[in-house]
Amino acid sequence: MTAWDGRDADVLDLERAELPAAAGAVVCDLRLQPGDLILLDAETDDQEQALVDVALGLVQPSHGEVRFLGHPWRAVPSTFAAALRGRVGLVPRQGGWLAHASVATNVLLQARYHTMSDADRLAERGAAWSARFGLPGLPLGPATALSAADRLRALLARAFLGDPALVVIETRHDAWRGELLAALVDALQIVREGGGAALWCLGRDELFYDGTLPATARLRVRGRRLVAWGQT
Repeated sequence: MTAWDGRDADVLDLERAELPAAAGAVVCDLRLQPGDLILLDAETDDQEQALVDVALGLVQPSHGEVRFLGHPWRAVPSTFAAALRGRVGLVPRQGGWLAHASVATNVLLQARYHTMSDADRLAERGAAWSARFGLPGLPLGPATALSAADRLRALLARAFLGDPALVVIETRHDAWRGELLAALVDALQIVREGGGAALWCLGRDELFYDGTLPATARLRVRGRRLVAWGQT
């Protein structure tokens, strides 16, 4: 894959991208440049999921174009698209676990596949990210053995481990408070300072309106449009 240094292209660019009709055929103009943190408030979960799926090239827009790191999803081969998605750190709304594998394997797998780091170095970094989010280390048991809060911490460790160019946070959770919120904001800042960007879905969450979050923009899906907070 062609190297990307955070300066040559936007991280993510949705240009007149129309979401599938099932999500209300919303038309999105959305650009995430290096260093951006965008908060998103969609009217429905279907709209939010469709926007994320289109942004990650999992679903093609009905009309328009979507580019990630300068590459149009519509034009790249499937193997290259998979490599590009290796640059995305995703915290999914639900699921996201390989049931037969340990939490540690789940956390490390994507980074092992998409980076050149050796296994021992990745394990050290995985443990460090786990500790950053409040875990004692990489959990060795199954995800079902963890509390919901600790599963979220492990998902965060996985999302940030692989030096992502883009972080997408779908999960809404009461734990977005206190120490975990502070750790997440700090982690996002590391990505942003490295030339990456983040899209944080906060529909129907009071955090969307929290002025202390260092967002570059707050966007809402209203009707068939994606608009800035305060616009109708």
